[in-house]
Amino acid sequence: MKDEVSPIEIVKGTPKSNCGECGYSTCIAFATNVTRRLEHYSKCPYIQLDKKIVDKLEYSFVNIKEKREPGVNAITGLEEKIKSLDLVDVAKKLGLTYFIDYNKTILYIDYFDERVKFTNLAGVLTLEKISGEPVDLYDKILIYNYIFFSGSSGISGTWVSMEGLPNSISKVKALEKGSAKPFRDFFSGKVDLLKERVKKFDHKILKNGDCISDFCVVINIFKMLPVRINFYDKVAEDNLGAEVKFLYDKNVLSYLDLESIVFATEKLTEKLTFEDSNE
Repeated sequence: MKDEVSPIEIVKGTPKSNCGECGYSTCIAFATNVTRRLEHYSKCPYIQLDKKIVDKLEYSFVNIKEKREPGVNAITGLEEKIKSLDLVDVAKKLGLTYFIDYNKTILYIDYFDERVKFTNLAGVLTLEKISGEPVDLYDKILIYNYIFFSGSSGISGTWVSMEGLPNSISKVKALEKGSAKPFRDFFSGKVDLLKERVKKFDHKILKNGDCISDFCVVINIFKMLPVRINFYDKVAEDNLGAEVKFLYDKNVLSYLDLESIVFATEKLTEKLTFEDSNE
């Protein structure tokens, strides 16, 4: 049995009120962790899911230990590597706010639409959201990778597609499946909604000569990881469907590996394409 369930399928079963009773500030944050098997759907006291979705989720939770082990192992390996880094140097390279007090170093990292706090207290590492919410396991891996890479190339201002990055053939397919297709399916005919939703992020809308599509925006996932979105809305009279292109700074591989870049783009897509009954 396939166990793939999308966050949108989970959100549809919640009250969509962002009540916070599950421990998360938004229904989409809760749903995302449910689909990654990092949270059980029953933590939402009001959730009502179709039996087929419940069966898929329960089937996955039988093997949750096996599903989590790769991520846990990745965290352990990254923590050992990060412990040896000069975190002040990392902060300067990534443009982060930092604080040092005796044997404690704190980095403040802007990540999507929130801020997280990374602490190294005498070799004991912790990562938490300023909002108080727990950090998703795979978000944690992404953030730790960003700290570990701590590239020093800077932002070039030259944009390249995933195809333009070396050794990216398999990642192009993953990006299409996990980001491009759900993005264009959701925003087809809804470019105004897209314009509204990007406002919650650190972003810059491109106009005039900088944009030849219907809407172009640059969103900073991290300060040194800008992602450009070129969106072409559907043209019904010409029988043309919507199209989207994700672009990255040509120095992006100084800051993250390809797999992390694909994951970050999928995460951005999830944050933009959530269902909201109030819209």
